[in-house]
Amino acid sequence: MYNIAVVFRGLPFPAVMICNLNPLRQSKLGDLGTEYLEILRFLDFDTTDDSQSSEFDWNVKIPVDGDWDDDSNFFDGFEDEYAAEMNITRIMSILDPSLRKSVGHQSKDFIQGNFTSVLNSKYVNCIDDSEILSTVRSGPTRGLTLTLFIEQDEYLTDYTENARAVIFVHPHSIAAFPEEQGIEVPPGFSTSIGVRLVSVL
Repeated sequence: MYNIAVVFRGLPFPAVMICNLNPLRQSKLGDLGTEYLEILRFLDFDTTDDSQSSEFDWNVKIPVDGDWDDDSNFFDGFEDEYAAEMNITRIMSILDPSLRKSVGHQSKDFIQGNFTSVLNSKYVNCIDDSEILSTVRSGPTRGLTLTLFIEQDEYLTDYTENARAVIFVHPHSIAAFPEEQGIEVPPGFSTSIGVRLVSVL
C-alpha cells in the first residue's frame, strides 16, 4: 500500500507592470511651457497660441539624421498615426524625468495598492509591484484583482485612438518591456489573464 500526499509548495508571485496607453495628460500640456517649446524647436508645430495648451500638431515629421535642417523624412508614405506615435515618444524621451513624471498619469489616480511608479519610454508613468510576494494556491480566485481608473477624459485628442491599460506579467528577474509584450485591456470590461509556470531543468 502506498501513501499519497499532496503538498503545496510556495512559488514567487510574478511581477505585474501596468501602464496607461495615454502617455501625457491633456490638462498638463500647458505645464510644459516655454521650456518644452525650446527643447522641441526642431519640430514644426504652431507656437502662435500664447496659451500653450493643446494646439500642437502631433502629426509633424521628425527628420531622420542628426541634421535637423535636412528635408529628407523617414515618415514619407507612412500613416499619420504612426508618425504621431513616434513623435510623442521622442518628445517625452527628451524631457527632464521629473517633468515627464509630473505630466503623465499619476499612480495614485490610476490604482490603489502597494505599487511603485516606473518611468517608461513610451507610456511614461507605469506602475510595478516591486515587492516579491509568494503564493501557495493557483486558480482564478487566488490571483491578483485590480480596479483601474484610466482617466479617459485626459487622453490626448488626435493622438490616442483607443483607451487602454497595458499589462505585462513577467518574472521579477526579467526586465519589463510592456510596449513590446504587454496585453492591452479596454476600460469598462472585466478581463482575466492566466499564466503558467514552466521550469526547464
